[in-house]
This record gives sequence, C-alpha cells and structure tokens, in this order.
Amino acid sequence: MKLTGSMTVHVSHSSTDELIESFNVEAREFGLEETGVRNYDGEKGYRGLYIYFNQEYGFDVLVELEEMNHRITEFDLSIRNDNGVCRIAVDTDYLTAHPSSSDYEDDEWF
Repeated sequence: MKLTGSMTVHVSHSSTDELIESFNVEAREFGLEETGVRNYDGEKGYRGLYIYFNQEYGFDVLVELEEMNHRITEFDLSIRNDNGVCRIAVDTDYLTAHPSSSDYEDDEWF
C-alpha cells in the first residue's frame, strides 16, 4: 500500500484560536512505521501505519490503513499533540491511499 498526495496542516493558538501557520505536508514525508498481514477468519488483510512527526510544533499525524482483496477498507487519521500551546487541524482532501498489487505474504499478525 502507498500514500500519495498531500495534506494541509493548520496550527493555531489553543487559547485564542488565532492562526499561527498553515503548511502542506507531502505524502513522502510520512514514514511507514509498521506493516503486516493479518488473518481474518481465513481471509487475509494487510495493515500499515504511517507517521508524520512535526518537530517544530511537537505533534504526530498517524494514518492507519487496511486493505482486503487489494481494496482500501479503512483509512483512519489521528493527531497526537503533546504541545498544549497549539491546536492542530488537518485537511486531508488530497491525501490518498493506494492498495498493493502483489500477493499477500504469510500471516504475520493474528
């Protein structure tokens, strides 16, 4: 599976909601942190976790993907923000997930 495109991040003051900065993050800036094949009652599915870490503002964007039969069945995005000074919002309209085209390997996760 693969991420393409980009997302827009909006950083605001948490107390005043005043916009500090907006910037784009390309899909290639995400790191693929873990992948594996899972067995769902005899049917194999593939999962991946992509992470983008922003050092300047101290937040992570996590994208969890799942595919079954070479179709994306789950696309979950979450933000971990340890910096209480800033509020982080993302626009993912241009971030796209593509399933793999190769055969799934032996089961690694159960």
